[in-house]
Amino acid sequence: TLPDSLVSLGSYAFLNCEKLEEVLLPESLTDIGTFIFRGCINLKNVKLPSSMTTIPDGLFDSCAALESIELPSGITEIGQFAFNYCTSLKSIQLPAGVKTIKSYAFRNCASLTEIDASMATEIGAFAFQACSKLSKADIRSAGEIPAYLFSGCSLLTDLTFSDSITKIGNYAFLSCDMLPDFTIPESVKSIGDYAFAKCGALAEMTIPATVEKLGMGVFYSSVTKVTIEAPIKVLPVSFFDGCKKLAYVDLPDTLEVISTGAFSDCVLLTSVLRDSQSVKHVAATAFAGCRELENVIIGTEDTEIGAGTYYGCDAITEVVIPDSIKMIGASAFASCVSLQSVTLPDSIEHIDSGAFASCSKLITLSLPTSLKTIGDSAFSGCSRLIQIDIPKSVVYVGTDTFSGTRWLRNIDD
Repeated sequence: TLPDSLVSLGSYAFLNCEKLEEVLLPESLTDIGTFIFRGCINLKNVKLPSSMTTIPDGLFDSCAALESIELPSGITEIGQFAFNYCTSLKSIQLPAGVKTIKSYAFRNCASLTEIDASMATEIGAFAFQACSKLSKADIRSAGEIPAYLFSGCSLLTDLTFSDSITKIGNYAFLSCDMLPDFTIPESVKSIGDYAFAKCGALAEMTIPATVEKLGMGVFYSSVTKVTIEAPIKVLPVSFFDGCKKLAYVDLPDTLEVISTGAFSDCVLLTSVLRDSQSVKHVAATAFAGCRELENVIIGTEDTEIGAGTYYGCDAITEVVIPDSIKMIGASAFASCVSLQSVTLPDSIEHIDSGAFASCSKLITLSLPTSLKTIGDSAFSGCSRLIQIDIPKSVVYVGTDTFSGTRWLRNIDD
């Protein structure tokens, strides 16, 4: 019990008081510090002064036994870490005057099932991160969805937000496994890194023409159908990486660069572009593991096919390399088990290690007279390869280059 004459309570006043279960803060308090009850793991009941207007930073940080609390009606701001790791907090009613919820305010409130923050115009990053039982949230007054806001909210299904938000931050919805749909408003200008990554229930998504900036891995391991209306020139790194249910994607005609791993392991994707002529550069591993991909896209300004670009693309049967290409990178077409025909131009100078390894249906191959080096295991495991002529221009052949080919077996015989 605190005296009625108390006017100030300093920061960390009851830090790690593990036996503290109940506190009545007197109405006389006018100065309340930060992190006062941090680590009071058995604190269950708290009465706050009615004159309070702010919940100070970290006030109840790591109060693991706190299940509910009544906030004074005059509260306008919830401070950083205010209820961080209040893992037993099941419900909380925010007063109508709350305008600001700062970063980490309710992070890891693992028992919280819903939050009505409809009056808050400013919500900080990580505010509701890892609220693993949160199924309903209302943030309709917020001008943006900040970084990590709902990251790890695996049960979130009902979300109300403004149709005038301008930004969706990095990892904003990471691992929101049950989020069924999300309409990106035309007001959005920026979508951050991995914003919708691992949102396994997301189906169709459209990125409106108003979006000016896209982060990497935005749809990592999520979505089934995507239309990008934004006139982007670069599809960022790992943008659709691991989208094993992605069967359709509509990309803009303005696209010039497909970045590293952009479509890696999109195992159902059969085609990407209606017209690939606008693409200037395709980066390494861009289509690695796209088992159903039927066509090869090579950038008009590329001089090499990057490492692992088409690794494991089981459906590709034919590859025609343009004369702008001088090098085929490591494992570029490795494990393309349906590949039967490869046309190499006279511009090719280097075939790197494992470039065509385990292309088990490849039967014949004509190496150009421009070729200088053939890397280790470049054609190893091409079990049906029966004819290959190595031109005099070649100055280096690596180890196990033709290991497991019928051609090499015939030589040995």
